[in-house]
Amino acid sequence: MIATFLYKNPRILLLLIGTIVVAGLTSLMVMPRLEDPVLGKRVAVVSTVFPGGDARQIETLVTVPIEELLSSIPEIKQDRSNCITSRSNIIVE
Repeated sequence: MIATFLYKNPRILLLLIGTIVVAGLTSLMVMPRLEDPVLGKRVAVVSTVFPGGDARQIETLVTVPIEELLSSIPEIKQDRSNCITSRSNIIVE
């Protein structure tokens, strides 16, 4: 219905396209830009899978070695881990 109306009235179609282009270019020019944007909190999630392992095995064999490697990085403030059967998640800030 709208397509047939615009097909029969090409001037309205051109006016609509021009309005959209002008609005897009105007918003692009007005949009603020920072060279180095401010990042609030940087968070990463390290997920590991150990098929067939229970929570203790995953913690001792996978999670603890990864946490020890992550603790050697000075920029890391804290890390939290969660181990369940066959999976482990480490949240790093």
